[in-house]
Amino acid sequence: MDDLPNELLLEIFNYLDRESLKEILSVSKRFRELIISNSSLMRRLPMTLSKNWMNKIDFARNYGEFVKILKMNYCSFDSFEEFKKFLNLFPRVEKLNIFYIYIKQHENESSTSQECHESDSTSFTSLKSVKISSKFWGYITQLDSKILRHINTEDLEELFIKLPMQKFSSEFIDFLCKQRKLKTLEVFDEFIDSFLFDDFTESLTYNNFISSLFEIDLSELVTFQLKRFAIHYRGDHRENLSKFLKAQHELEELEIRKYEDNFTRFKITFDLMRDLRVRKLCIPLELIPSNSLNEVDRYVNRNVRDLCLTGVNNNSMLFSLLLKIFPNIKTLRLEYMLEFPCDALTTLSRLENIYVQHFKIECLQNIKIPKFRKLEIGNLYPFVYTDWENVTKINPTIQEIVIKEISHFNTMTAIKNSIGILLRDLKQLKYLKIIQNDSFDCLKIVADIKHKRLRLSSYATKMCKDLFVQAHRYDAINFLF
Repeated sequence: MDDLPNELLLEIFNYLDRESLKEILSVSKRFRELIISNSSLMRRLPMTLSKNWMNKIDFARNYGEFVKILKMNYCSFDSFEEFKKFLNLFPRVEKLNIFYIYIKQHENESSTSQECHESDSTSFTSLKSVKISSKFWGYITQLDSKILRHINTEDLEELFIKLPMQKFSSEFIDFLCKQRKLKTLEVFDEFIDSFLFDDFTESLTYNNFISSLFEIDLSELVTFQLKRFAIHYRGDHRENLSKFLKAQHELEELEIRKYEDNFTRFKITFDLMRDLRVRKLCIPLELIPSNSLNEVDRYVNRNVRDLCLTGVNNNSMLFSLLLKIFPNIKTLRLEYMLEFPCDALTTLSRLENIYVQHFKIECLQNIKIPKFRKLEIGNLYPFVYTDWENVTKINPTIQEIVIKEISHFNTMTAIKNSIGILLRDLKQLKYLKIIQNDSFDCLKIVADIKHKRLRLSSYATKMCKDLFVQAHRYDAINFLF
C-alpha cells in the first residue's frame, strides 16, 4: 500500500462512503493528510463540534484550513473574542452551521468591548451557506448580527436564520443588502415553531419580531435574485413584502408560515398569489380570506406545480375552492389537516404525488387519482393499515410509497402484515421506504425494487426479509442499515 501513488489512492478513496473515509483517517498519517488536503473528499466529511469542542482544538489548528463543512452544536465560549479566534481556524469553510451556541457575557465586560468591528473581521472567501439557529433565549439570540459581520462575505448563496423572537437589527439588514449571489433565504422563529400548538403561545406578545424585516422597502435595496424564500409572517408591512416578492423575478419557491392567531391582521389578498411566478408554494390555511374566493376565476394561478397547505381547517368548501385556484399542481402536501373532500382532487388533471403529515389518515380512503405515482405519509399514530388500505387497492398506478415517523405498540406486526398486501396490490411499485423512527432499535426498510436493491435494519431483517425476497429477486441486500 505504501508504494501506491497518491493519485491512485485518491481514486480508491473516492469510491468509499463517509463512514469508511472516517476510518481511513486513522489508518496512517499519510492517508489522513491525503484525504484532508483533497477538497472533494473533505466536502463529504463535515467537522461536527459539540460541548467538548476543546478536545478537537489541536486538529482544528493543524487541519482547520482544509475543513469545508463546519457544524457547531451546543458549543460554549467564554467570550465573543474566543469564538472569533476559533472560527478563524477554518478560513476555507464552505458551509457553516451554528446551532445553540452560548457565548458568556462577563460582568466586567461592557457591550462596547464585545462589539465586532470591521477591522478585526475575517473574509471567508469560500463561504456559500450559513445556518444560525437556536430555540432558546440565551443561545445566540442578539449575537447573530455580530457573527454575520465577522464572517464578512458578500458571496453567500444560502442564509438560514432561525432564532427565538428576533427583531432584525440594522446590521442584519445591511449584511443582507450587501449580498450579491443569495439564492435561498429562510427566516423563521424557532421558538414559535416549538410551541405552535401549545397554549403558552397565547400569553406571548409578538410585537414586530420577524415582520421587522419589511419595515423598510427592501425591493430597491437588494441586488440578489432568490430561488427560494421562506418566512414567518404575521401580516405587517404587506405593501413592502409585496414589492419585494414582485422584484424577485427568479423566485421558484415561496413558503409562508403563520406568525400569530390574529387572522384579521394576518390575511393577505390573493392578488399577490395570482401574480406570483413561483412553482412551489407553501401557505397556511389561516392565510386564506374565504370571502375573497367567491370569484375563483379572478385569482387562478397556473404557475404553481407544488402546493403545500398547513393548519387545522375543516372547511371543505374552502378547500375545494382553493384547489380550483391552482389547477396545474402536480404535488399536493397537506399538514395538520383534519379532513378534506376527496372529490376535490378529481379536478386536478396533473396531480401525481400526495404528501400528508399529522393527518387524519382515514381521509385518504376514497382518493382515486388517474395518475397517482407517489404517496408519502409522516407522523402516523397509530399505524393501522386498514385505515388507508383502499388507497393502494383503487390506485394501482402508485409506484412509490414512503412511510416515516410512525409509532405504535404493535408497529412491527402491523407493518409486516401490510407489506404483503402492498406488494400484492401494487404491481407497478418501484420504491418502498418505511422508517419507524431514528432510534437504533427500530424498523427501517428501503426497497429499491426497480434497481433490485434492498436495505434492512436488523429488526426488519427478522420481520420482513422473506416477504421481499419472495416477491422480488434482489441483486444487492444490505443488512447493515
